[in-house]
Amino acid sequence: MRTVNFADGFVSTSPPDVEGIAQENYNILNNQTNTSLFTIDSTDYKSVFIDFELTRSDVSDSYLQTGSLVLFYNGTSWQYSTLLTQNDDLLAASISLPKEVVLSLVTASGVGTLRYSSGNMGASYSGKIRMVVSKVKVV
Repeated sequence: MRTVNFADGFVSTSPPDVEGIAQENYNILNNQTNTSLFTIDSTDYKSVFIDFELTRSDVSDSYLQTGSLVLFYNGTSWQYSTLLTQNDDLLAASISLPKEVVLSLVTASGVGTLRYSSGNMGASYSGKIRMVVSKVKVV
């Protein structure tokens, strides 16, 4: 038997109950501040594993970043970690270039809301984040 320790303090000696893996697609609007992507409730889930593809383009530039995120509930608030990423550096701690996107996660009464802010790119803008999401259920 293998023991697994999760970032939220949960220890498992059996496979976690995972809610189906699903692809979710969201538009990343241009020049936004604290725009909601989705919510996650700690009464239903303890962790969320996400593989993502983030794209942003305008009339003169096109950017792509892929990678992974882990969201976890620590008993008080939802937290996230960005894991290995590849290609263009779109995710940033703050917006200093028009291509950049900043993620944030806020918690209210155990419900986490993943939000983003985005830089101001040019004309003919298009932006999307495609995510393959696995949610670990509370048992």
